[in-house]
Amino acid sequence: MDKNEKLLRELRNHYGTIYHWHKKNGVNEFKSRYEQEISPDDEWFNEYLHYVDRMPSPENASLESIGAVATAVLQGCLEWSYCKKADSE
Repeated sequence: MDKNEKLLRELRNHYGTIYHWHKKNGVNEFKSRYEQEISPDDEWFNEYLHYVDRMPSPENASLESIGAVATAVLQGCLEWSYCKKADSE
């Protein structure tokens, strides 16, 4: 395996951790944490749901989509979940 293939596999692995946590736990955690504060028409909540719904699977994620999720994390768009551990931790 060359360096580029190894790097892409590592990126997909890190992206997969983010992807699987938000797909498996994110919506329920979000709802339970902010249950009193959100309503069905809440823009913040709906944007999160839409964002997670659009995330491609790690196997199908392009470098651009992996980069977009990394940017979202760095910009704090998924920050509400920062203290939650992934299953692998």
